[in-house]
Amino acid sequence: MRSYKNLSDHDFELLVADLLGSAAGKSFEVFARGADGGVDVRHLGADGQLDVVQCKHMEGSTFSQLRAAAKKEAKKIGELNPKPARYRLVTTRTLTAGNKSELRKILSPWVERDSDIVGAEDLELLLNAAPEVERRHVKLWLTSAAQLSQSIHAAIWTRSGQMLAAIQKAIPKYVDTGVFGVASRRLYDEKVLILSGPPGIGKTSVAQMLVAEAVALGYEPIEISADIEEGNRVVDPNKKQILLYDDFLGATFLETRLSKNEDKRIVSFMARCRASPNTLLILTTREYILKQASSWSEVLDREGLPMQRMLIELTSYSRRERALILYNHLYMASKLPAEAKRALLPDRAYLKIVDHKNYNPRIIEFVTSGYSNLLDPDRYLDFVLSNLDEPEQVWRTAFEQQLDDDSRDVVLLLSTMPSAITVDELERSFAALAAARGKLIAHGAVTKALRVLDDSLTRSWSGLRGPEVAIANPSVGDFAGAWLRANPLDAEALINSVVYFEQLDWIRGQVVAPKAGAGVARYREAFNASILRTTDAAPLGFSMNWVQNRWYMAYRESRGIEGRLVFALRSANDFPKSAPDSTFQAWLRAKVEIVAARWREGRVEDMENALALLEWMSDGGSLPDVLKEAAIDAMKRASSAGDWEAVANFLEDNPEATGVQMDQLAGDFEAWIDDALTSDLDSFSDTDALNALEQTAERFSISTSGWLWQDAFDQVTARTNGWDGEPSPKRDSVPSPEREVSDAELEGIFGRFGAWEEDGATAAGQ
Repeated sequence: MRSYKNLSDHDFELLVADLLGSAAGKSFEVFARGADGGVDVRHLGADGQLDVVQCKHMEGSTFSQLRAAAKKEAKKIGELNPKPARYRLVTTRTLTAGNKSELRKILSPWVERDSDIVGAEDLELLLNAAPEVERRHVKLWLTSAAQLSQSIHAAIWTRSGQMLAAIQKAIPKYVDTGVFGVASRRLYDEKVLILSGPPGIGKTSVAQMLVAEAVALGYEPIEISADIEEGNRVVDPNKKQILLYDDFLGATFLETRLSKNEDKRIVSFMARCRASPNTLLILTTREYILKQASSWSEVLDREGLPMQRMLIELTSYSRRERALILYNHLYMASKLPAEAKRALLPDRAYLKIVDHKNYNPRIIEFVTSGYSNLLDPDRYLDFVLSNLDEPEQVWRTAFEQQLDDDSRDVVLLLSTMPSAITVDELERSFAALAAARGKLIAHGAVTKALRVLDDSLTRSWSGLRGPEVAIANPSVGDFAGAWLRANPLDAEALINSVVYFEQLDWIRGQVVAPKAGAGVARYREAFNASILRTTDAAPLGFSMNWVQNRWYMAYRESRGIEGRLVFALRSANDFPKSAPDSTFQAWLRAKVEIVAARWREGRVEDMENALALLEWMSDGGSLPDVLKEAAIDAMKRASSAGDWEAVANFLEDNPEATGVQMDQLAGDFEAWIDDALTSDLDSFSDTDALNALEQTAERFSISTSGWLWQDAFDQVTARTNGWDGEPSPKRDSVPSPEREVSDAELEGIFGRFGAWEEDGATAAGQ
């Protein structure tokens, strides 16, 4: 008889809906326990007839527990609207004829016959008659597939036995993301499959499920751990065998691992497996190690090893899949108190985990299995989020033990960048960091490092300005920040190497600001020097493009001069108070003179930061007269509704700072309004935007009752009421993505934690 122990309650409900729907030729919906009023699965026909199925995943429970749960459900049935035309109870528990009769009486009159009470024996018959349903529910058939019944080579019995035990442990937590099916087809077509990706992404989990599937098909499982020669000794072309070589390029540095001609033996063994009709080979590796191996070994390059891999990327997980991975891990976490799980329910706190930018299955595994009895269950959410905020356990081993110095420097540099940069920009930064460290650069060092890192800790693509590169995931940057905070010499070298002003943003947020007191003082001189050195630098990403016989300047959005000065002033507050930096003060005075001159000429790059600069310097009691005198010229250059609102806020909050009064600007603002409402009405997206402008105008004592305002409101109202949106483009050859799951649907899944006490049933033996 099949075992359902590896299915969560949600998994079981999905199975029942599929099984009953397949048998009846109609579709059943799955609902959430606790919020359903007694419905787990239902079908509502076109005639309004309601078919309700209550699912009780209580394998291993006593009949008295099931009977008590049925009595509670009986009280809910009468409250359903519409009333069910048919009601069934499906349970994973074995039932006798007497058990069924007793349950029918409890649920009467809604259950009319004993056959509407479905027990484990009935499920067995239904599944035997519908093998396609079982096949769709991977965890169900993998449960029996992972049971090893055949003989395994004696020399590797221990390791392969451990592998199968690990597979059996992993199956309950597994969520089929669609990768499994693709990988399975690839494996049986190619005979050899390489799974690669960043640490913690789930390569080993997919490999384990593939092994379990092969065992179900009669393959003997063999685990290789030492080197490829181990596989050569046990492979038998006359027997159906599946071999798993997890982390085949090794957890140690590649120069050590790929010794003794190991690279040639790997390629030779791959070719041997491809030629055998009975042999399957799965290899897993972290992507950056695979790239590093290929860059060092001509043998692997000639074989085209990187081109044959299947890369599992974190971005392949939908929101629903992230939620189910978390739910399954929580459901099966037998050592995690139920109180800790229920602590995630208030205010849908679990969404903070599901939607976290650093979400990673390895972190989820850690926080659900690494629970300490010393931890207060009410603090469990904080424990999870702290690990997601600084995911060191995912990246630390890779960064510290498996990368050379050049590759580590590339990761640190890319972490400081606000977005992707070109390889040329990276090489310039890399040269500056090497100079700060006082070391020479080997020819092609950046290219070599990127070959190692690409598609693991970094991503690259062909952009309009040539090859561009960025960190692969925000968690890489978070780890880099934590690592630099623990390694001040490297942090200081990085600060001394800054080439682009934008890098200072990340360094301040990740390295300087988080440190307190004297710990940050060592960075003051270097940080100030970097500000002085880069303030006049072109924005990161600056380029000249030749378009229609003219050169055009193109660069990413960046702070203007006002924004850079505000940043400098804010950064100065990060350091302990000490004697003023005379060089910095002299530089600031010179820059203020330049800004004032630009304002008098009507050149304001960034109104919001221009006002912030005035506020910062006036708060410090150091607003120079030259800036104060130019302030009114800057404010008159407000060029958007948001700019004028910011001006109003500044003048009301700082009435004495510049001496400028609202009535001095009313004429300029009114002229701007007239122009905007007559020639730029499209800039107002809806009437809310016009209402906001109207409120700002009233703060300047400007009348808003004229025909111009009424006409503007009429036009915007007519435009927004008549717009139905742009038609979606057709994508005939592209499959539709999974519909994004809503917060309410996720509440339906996680709400089960709150329902366990009510049913008297718990997960994972709790």
